[in-house]
Amino acid sequence: MSDGRRWWLLLPAPLRKVPADLGAVLLLTAVTNVVIVVPFVRETPLRALFGLVFLLVVPGYAFVAALFPGRPAPESGDGHSGSDPDSHRAVATTDILEPGPGHIDGVERAGLSVGLSIVFAPLLFMIVDVSPWDLDLVALLGVVTGFVLVSWAVAVVRRWQRPPEDRFRVPYRTWIGATLAVGQSQSRLDAALSVLVVVSVVLAVGVVAGGVLVPADGERYSAVYVLTDDDDEFVAGNYPSRVALGDSREIVVGIDNEQHRTVEYTVVVAEQRLEETGEGVGVVDQRELERFEAELTHGETSYHVHDIEPTMVGGTRIVWFLYPDDAPVEPSMETTPYHAHLWLEVDDR
Repeated sequence: MSDGRRWWLLLPAPLRKVPADLGAVLLLTAVTNVVIVVPFVRETPLRALFGLVFLLVVPGYAFVAALFPGRPAPESGDGHSGSDPDSHRAVATTDILEPGPGHIDGVERAGLSVGLSIVFAPLLFMIVDVSPWDLDLVALLGVVTGFVLVSWAVAVVRRWQRPPEDRFRVPYRTWIGATLAVGQSQSRLDAALSVLVVVSVVLAVGVVAGGVLVPADGERYSAVYVLTDDDDEFVAGNYPSRVALGDSREIVVGIDNEQHRTVEYTVVVAEQRLEETGEGVGVVDQRELERFEAELTHGETSYHVHDIEPTMVGGTRIVWFLYPDDAPVEPSMETTPYHAHLWLEVDDR
């Protein structure tokens, strides 16, 4: 017995019954989930690599495997002698029993896998969009993974239900031999055209996947907003409007990270006095009240509860400036697009 065969027998019996190609589908699905979800790993180029292969191959392949569990239909004269009536009867019987489903070749299976994956991706994304879940990468990954697992389970059962000799198996050696034979018989021009077609398909698939996996620049943003604590629930309302000089008010600041990377934010809280100037209403005095930091991964929200204590009497604007990464010494609305404010009337004691 070869070493490879002994290694195979070490696996649990249920795993040994899973076809190799469907085992690869399950393994790739698991690895993709780990690469996209686990911190540190998801920040590497592995996320784009595995996400590309997963989105553009695995859903379609699992679905096709469920639809077509059988081996390709035998062609006439392929491995069957014209003088062997039993052989012809066997082929005819198989074709009568299984006239259509299960009978596609490897090229058709591969083409359908990629084509259906491209079709399924936006449909599955639409499911997340109309669902109560937040439209983020984890939710999208969960829906696609669920679809793959259901299709995978159906494919495994349907393979087991067929006779062993009629189950689909990936003919790696046949494909490699056929590719080499075609390559040897092609002229240089034909070979160059074949390579050009393959490269064009890969580039087209990459563009489609890039649109899904890498968000446009306009979709990268952060957000900061002011909330209050209402019976252990944060709400956008019940804001204080007056405060006595020397007193403080509790405020909750929310921060959202949609930058598709981990960001260490800096929030600067400042009070401002605004007056009419020759160029309109402008800031004539600004004092910094507080600074704090918050590190957020993509899609994460942070809430910071703190007290504000104005030092200016009269109409005062409290501003929260949000800076991805570093903040300047003198914050302003010109140095960051992310800010929120609250008006307070500060009474002198």
